[in-house]
Amino acid sequence: MTEQLKLKLNDSKATRWGALVIVAFTMMAAYYVNDVVAPLKTMLESDLAWTSSDFGFFTGGYSFLNVFFLMLIWGGLILDRFGIRFTGKLSTILMVGGTALEYYAMTGLAGPDAQTFGVFVAFAGYSIFGVGAEVAGITVSKIIAKWFRGKELATAMGVQVALARIGSQAGYAVAIPLARAFGITTPVLVGLILL
Repeated sequence: MTEQLKLKLNDSKATRWGALVIVAFTMMAAYYVNDVVAPLKTMLESDLAWTSSDFGFFTGGYSFLNVFFLMLIWGGLILDRFGIRFTGKLSTILMVGGTALEYYAMTGLAGPDAQTFGVFVAFAGYSIFGVGAEVAGITVSKIIAKWFRGKELATAMGVQVALARIGSQAGYAVAIPLARAFGITTPVLVGLILL
């Protein structure tokens, strides 16, 4: 009998770390989008006539579907059933779609009740984005657990979490300068491009 040696992709150190860079960058972009609107509250109130209640309603959108429709549990079931690649693509599509809706809502919809409709569309977009971001977090954890072993496991997790925090800080740091220089929707558009 001859033994056939089969190598998996994660046997290659370069492939493992390259995959980590891709998923960690995606999470960095997700954290950026998650935090970029918070510094814009005053500008949303002055430019789009949002109230503090509107802003609170919008920010509650992130967890709405995850809490009331148990989307994280469904996301975990989808991940177990269909695998990392499918779930990663699905969560990224949800993040892009949700951020696109958010961007559309902040472009200043015209017509009667435009402000109320815009807040609702932004809420819906942020809800969809929230599902994608949280399911992506679960998927990234599974990727790291599956592809890394031993001493590399903690380093890989640390790299992913560090990049995510850089995304958060970048959202807070660039939101107001970008909005003042190019318009209130620009910080959200940057997040959409990053995703």
